[in-house]
Amino acid sequence: MVGIWLAVAAFFIVQNVAVRAARGLRVDWQWDVFHELVYWLLWAAFTPAILAAARRWPLEAGARRAGVARHLGMMALVAPLQIGASYLVHFTVGGALGMVPAEEAAHWTAIVRPGVTWGTFAGFLYYWVIAAVYLAVRYRARVARLEEQLARARLDALRAQLQPHFLFNTLNSISVLTATDPARANRMLLDLSELLRASLEGAAGAADHEVTLERELALLERYVAIQRVRFGERLAVRLEVEPAARTALVPALLLQPLVENAILHGVDASASGVSVVVRAAIRDGRLDLAVEDSGPGVGAGGGGAAEGIGLANSRARLEQLYGAASGLELRPREGGGTVVAIALPLRRAAR
Repeated sequence: MVGIWLAVAAFFIVQNVAVRAARGLRVDWQWDVFHELVYWLLWAAFTPAILAAARRWPLEAGARRAGVARHLGMMALVAPLQIGASYLVHFTVGGALGMVPAEEAAHWTAIVRPGVTWGTFAGFLYYWVIAAVYLAVRYRARVARLEEQLARARLDALRAQLQPHFLFNTLNSISVLTATDPARANRMLLDLSELLRASLEGAAGAADHEVTLERELALLERYVAIQRVRFGERLAVRLEVEPAARTALVPALLLQPLVENAILHGVDASASGVSVVVRAAIRDGRLDLAVEDSGPGVGAGGGGAAEGIGLANSRARLEQLYGAASGLELRPREGGGTVVAIALPLRRAAR
């Protein structure tokens, strides 16, 4: 970090010397060289505090207003301290080295006053430059992690859909229906191909991190349609979605792993089958989602759901996309079963 600020100091020193030379003037070693070195090294000293503030108040959705207010307060503290410390070091160290003429040392307050005023306002700008560079680097790193997590989620979904038992049961059902109900067999083929296409697109990085809930539900319904053929009356899936919620943005492939988890721990663990309800509603400026099932329940001896890799990955993706503005909770359902509740900041696609 110090090396970066030394490079900045060197740039301005060279600039000062070049301007002096162009004007046919002698170099002022005190102000053109020594003061620049002191000034930018003091910014190096204050940079860790600014970076700590940027980490603590990252200006994320849901906390941006409070974050900006805190940064303004930090800025108002750092800027005058930095320029004040610069002049203090300048006159203290420079005086000890004999670089400050006697007449300047005697009237240093008259010199410092306008410099502090200018330096404070310049410091406001530099504070935000430092914070902005850090936040931009952090954002880029977050995007890279999101791309990796999304690709992993898509590949996990693809692997799940390519599991031998899933394909065997699906293709076997299609084979039976080809003779008894060709139209339904054709629909199952279309559903399967759409699921595989969506997963392959995601694995190749072609999909966005967010899609509308309408699109997410359409893909989910294809998956459910295939599973209904396998489980028949043992599986009942119902959507309770507010119309206004359908245009809200959600992370791609968020719901299918949750519904798949409910089926795995519900239908497979219960001879009587399971009902799954997917809910979506807008509440207080956020999108509330829930996947409920009537299976054995959280941690039940009969194979109830627990927070495994799928839920952990979903939680990590939400954290990367929305930070503290989102949440995922796994809890028992009243009357038996499991609820996975998700809260997202309400966002809609730009038109």
